[in-house]
Amino acid sequence: MKFYTNVAIVGSTVYVREVVDGIPSMRKDNWMPSLYIKGQPKDATAQEFKTLYGDLAYEVKPGSIRETKDFVEQYKGVSGFEIFGQLDYSLQYMNAYDYTGWKYDQVSCWAIDIETRTDRDRYPTDHKIRVRKKK
Repeated sequence: MKFYTNVAIVGSTVYVREVVDGIPSMRKDNWMPSLYIKGQPKDATAQEFKTLYGDLAYEVKPGSIRETKDFVEQYKGVSGFEIFGQLDYSLQYMNAYDYTGWKYDQVSCWAIDIETRTDRDRYPTDHKIRVRKKK
């Protein structure tokens, strides 16, 4: 059994917290995201995809996460060059993650409630507080 509990991207590195065979672990991954570009693939053996509008598209992997972000920025606003795919790379990674099920008792959920003070000891004068009377 293998599943992730957290995925975070810092720079071009994916940090993954996961549970493998019941044992929590952490690892780094130098993963390359995929994008899709409208048109015919240059390689005849490449898999063809279709956009939601039915146009042909093909997969490209510009490189690391940083290089992929630079690729998207470079072609932003270029007419006739549309880029498709999930641009939230952590979601794209989680979608491609090879997980084999999970168990509730192996997941740790926490909540923290932080109470703070303010320098003001009362509400602003234009703020009205309404109190309901008990019936």
